[in-house]
Amino acid sequence: MDIIGCLEIGSDALRVVLGYELGGEPVVVYAHEAAHPGLVKEDQINLNELSAALAGFHNITDPARKITVSLTNVNLVLPSAGFKVYVNEKSTAIVNPEMGVEKIDVTNVISLVTQQLLPPGLSLVDVIPDQFILADGSVYGNPPLGKKTTSLEVKAKVHCLPTEIKDVYNKAVSLAGYRVNKQAVSAYCAAKLIASYKDMPRTYILLDIGSRVTTLSFIGEGSPYSSLYFYQGGANLSEKIASAFGLDFAAAEELKVKYGYDPRLISYNPDLATGQKEDGTVTHVKQADLNQVIEEYFQGYAATLSNCLATLMKDYGGAEYAHLPLLLVGGGSKLAGLELFLSKILPGRELLPVIPRSIGARDPKYANLLGLLLGCKYSGSLADNQRGVAPLSRTQPKKDKGKRRPSPEDDAL
Repeated sequence: MDIIGCLEIGSDALRVVLGYELGGEPVVVYAHEAAHPGLVKEDQINLNELSAALAGFHNITDPARKITVSLTNVNLVLPSAGFKVYVNEKSTAIVNPEMGVEKIDVTNVISLVTQQLLPPGLSLVDVIPDQFILADGSVYGNPPLGKKTTSLEVKAKVHCLPTEIKDVYNKAVSLAGYRVNKQAVSAYCAAKLIASYKDMPRTYILLDIGSRVTTLSFIGEGSPYSSLYFYQGGANLSEKIASAFGLDFAAAEELKVKYGYDPRLISYNPDLATGQKEDGTVTHVKQADLNQVIEEYFQGYAATLSNCLATLMKDYGGAEYAHLPLLLVGGGSKLAGLELFLSKILPGRELLPVIPRSIGARDPKYANLLGLLLGCKYSGSLADNQRGVAPLSRTQPKKDKGKRRPSPEDDAL
């Protein structure tokens, strides 16, 4: 089984997952997050610093699990900032009708889609086939390899990002000495993972709360259509807690994650932490104090989130979109009590935290990478003939054991 290497660049951390797809589920061999505060600050990236940090994943060793990984090819998660989706249809004659549809035929029809002109300032990220149609009108969701026909038509979604965003992330990875095979936007990756869970809705709003960026995406029938983002996330809240109580960032982060927001009235009210402000004042942090700081933070966050959601959904009319469920991913979604705030901001919406179910990566911060593992399966898209294979060895080897929903985004290119 080939091991796929998937990489994500966050605002304050780098994340990597090694694994593969099996039976429609991601199987994790290795998952790791390396903290690097300040890697990405409101679209400002220090390429030298970032590429140096990325280079640290070339050789991964985990003595506890007795594995050594040499990583040279990667599949890359790109941010959904400025994400645009277009729909296109193309058809081609089959190279050898007697042999039926072959991979070369799928490659040919996908290449026709990629040749279409994009609006200025946008670059192609990936082509996601929705349907393959044969000459007799039969329709397939996956490449109909071996099926005899004289022509092959594809209906596909074209995923695009602003050129400057795509280029800077690819350049950083290239400078670090990696070859990028497949790349996909974060909203698509998260949607792939969520689609593998049969108990999750197919149409929803995806709320991805990162370290310093929050992204909202409209997902219709399992496919992303558009995304908006703003610069606020979990690290910003930690900084506010640190400033309020005279704590260092690590202590504030621990306080946030461990206790979060808890409005319950209890008789036992111990100090949660002790800090010291710049003027020498010693602070004794209790739950009520922490609650107040979190409430103040979310007053501003709530207004921005509400405006962002209204803008995202303004082109999607109808009652069916008015109260779509909100699905939560990203490291910032782990804040205890977050759902209490969101229910006030967005009343009437079902709130569903997405906790990955893959052993070794059961943390919402890995949702995008797990989805990319699934997205690397052959489907006829751009990079299907290129795989990010991470050769893996164990320091102590063991013997081998034996109908699409219409959308206002459906613009022709």
